[in-house]
Amino acid sequence: MLTTKGALSGIPGTGTAGTYTVLVRATNSIGFTDQTFTVTVNEEPFFTNASSTPVLPLNTPASFQLTANGSPAPTFSEANGGSLPPGLQLNPNTGVISGTPTAAGKYFLTVLASNGVGTDNQRSLTINIGSPPSITSLPSLTLDSNMYVLTSIVASGAPQPSLKLFSGT
Repeated sequence: MLTTKGALSGIPGTGTAGTYTVLVRATNSIGFTDQTFTVTVNEEPFFTNASSTPVLPLNTPASFQLTANGSPAPTFSEANGGSLPPGLQLNPNTGVISGTPTAAGKYFLTVLASNGVGTDNQRSLTINIGSPPSITSLPSLTLDSNMYVLTSIVASGAPQPSLKLFSGT
């Protein structure tokens, strides 16, 4: 709001970040004059992608995108108290976590989005580095008719795979 005395006031709303051009006219009984002004609205960063727990394959190139809005555009960094899995890096300009993970496991970290406006925004992440399933049991089994059988089929992988019969009777 601009008063007739020249006071500009108000609170820019969330999502209104950007640069605006406004035209102000001063008028009196003699005439008028116009002046163009540029108004820049900055906004503190906020993450726009849902909280998620990516599962990335061990020893295979992979990537995961973090996105955050704000004005000016935010940069990304790791907060203290957590770490990316070995082999992965965070691009501070794009928010892409990428690389070739070299150690299986569950990794916890906090990523900050910063742009110098307001408070940094943080996102806690759990990144699971896994391996594809493999069945480690012997591929054949000999049974006697009319005898009860109990055996185990063993599968490994990270995360732990489940088993399901897909064919046979």
